[in-house]
Amino acid sequence: MFWRRNSSAGSFEAGENDETVDLLFVYGTLMRGGVNERFLASPERARFVEEARVRGQLYDIGEFPALVTDVGPEAEESWVYGEIYALEDADILLRTLDVIEGVNEAYPERSLFRRERLKAFSASGEKMVWAYIYNQPLHHFPRIPSGNYREYLKSRQTA
Repeated sequence: MFWRRNSSAGSFEAGENDETVDLLFVYGTLMRGGVNERFLASPERARFVEEARVRGQLYDIGEFPALVTDVGPEAEESWVYGEIYALEDADILLRTLDVIEGVNEAYPERSLFRRERLKAFSASGEKMVWAYIYNQPLHHFPRIPSGNYREYLKSRQTA
């Protein structure tokens, strides 16, 4: 299944063999209400599609969370919750986000994050999305057991 632009409605819908749209899954500061939401908030850049989840684990690495997908069998039962955005001019926006996320194309092993395609699950079905995966050792960073960064931040504010 691909996503296509519904020009008359200004939205995106499931379709086959139509103009495809790059989708991005975000789970931290790029989400609506996050400190970096401005990078996706403009309709010229991206449009919110829906909430979703991906398999993996979420960690608190300081100023932002980190999604890890290669943590073994326990990841099969772990979910990270976030949002899917349809990207306008995906090449430019993804290159900008690569810089923000510390992607180093020349030396990938030095990248803070790497951009990968993942399967996201939402109320409307499964979608292939771009996501930023943490690319460095976790060391002592605490896991966010709920996989939900918003809930985690709220719980820290009330504690």
